Amino acid sequence: MIGYLDELYRIYLELDEEEDITLDFEPQPKTVKSEFGEVCLSPIGLFLVTATSGRYVTGFKVSPWIDFAINTDFIFSFDNKKWVAITEHELWIPEDQLSHIGMIDSVDLEIFYNYYANKKPIPSSHSGLTIPDDPGYPQNKFREREMAKCLEFIMSQFQALEELEESDVIEENTAIESKKVIDILTFKKIFSEKIITAELPMAAASSSKVAQGENFYLFYENGLLTIIMNSDGESAGLIKIEFESEEYITIPENNRIEIEIIKDHLPLEYLAQKIRISRVRSIE
Repeated sequence: MIGYLDELYRIYLELDEEEDITLDFEPQPKTVKSEFGEVCLSPIGLFLVTATSGRYVTGFKVSPWIDFAINTDFIFSFDNKKWVAITEHELWIPEDQLSHIGMIDSVDLEIFYNYYANKKPIPSSHSGLTIPDDPGYPQNKFREREMAKCLEFIMSQFQALEELEESDVIEENTAIESKKVIDILTFKKIFSEKIITAELPMAAASSSKVAQGENFYLFYENGLLTIIMNSDGESAGLIKIEFESEEYITIPENNRIEIEIIKDHLPLEYLAQKIRISRVRSIE
C-alpha cells in the first residue's frame, strides 16, 4: 500500500500545479448566508462549510485525492464523485470570496454533523487510514502541501477574531449610546423618587443599617442612603444600575453615591438583593 501511495503522490505532484477541478454544473454567486455542509468554490479550491462568523465563513479544504485521507478526515460524495475534507486546520475565508455549488447529501451531512458538533469519530466508511505521525508518509506529505496552500486562510482567523471583538465593542457602545447617560445629580433625584414610590416590604425599627449586595454595600442613616461599590483599586467609571426593570447609566464619584431618601426605615437587605450594579466600557 505504501508503494502504491508513493507512486500516487508522485503523480499528484506532477498534476498539482495545473490541477483544474471540473464540475458537472457552474458555481453560482452567493445570495444567502452560507450553511453547514455547503460546498463552495474558494480561492484554494473546493471548501466545505462549517459555520459563519461575521463576514467570514469557516470550513475545511476539499480535495479529490481521497487515497491520501487519514482517519480524522471526512470523505463524502458530491457531484457524482468522492471528495475528502482535510480537517488538519479549520480555515477562515471571507464570504465574498466564495461561490455556491451545492449541499452534501443528508447521509453524509449527518455523519459530518456528528463529527463536527458532537465530536464523534468519523466512521471508517467515510475516513482514511490511521497512520503514524511520520513526515515520510505520503499522506502526511500530501497534507503538508495542501495546508501550505491555505496559510492565508489559516492565519486569517486572527484578523476575523479581532474584527468580531471590535464589532462587539461597537455594538455595546451603540447600546449604551442609545440609552441616555445621566449625570450623577439627576440620577440621585430619579433614584430617590423610585425608592420612595416603590412598594417595598416593611422594615422594622431594629433593621440593620448595613447590607451587602453582589459587588457593593448599602448604608442608611439619618435619611441618607449610601452605596459603596467594590473598587478593586480603580475608579468605577461608567456604571449601570438596575432596579425594578429600570436601568440607569451614570458616573459616580469615588466609587460611592449618597442619595437623600426621607423614610423612617429602609429594608436594606431587600434592596441589596434587588439592586444590580455593573461596570460598562467607557464611550470613546
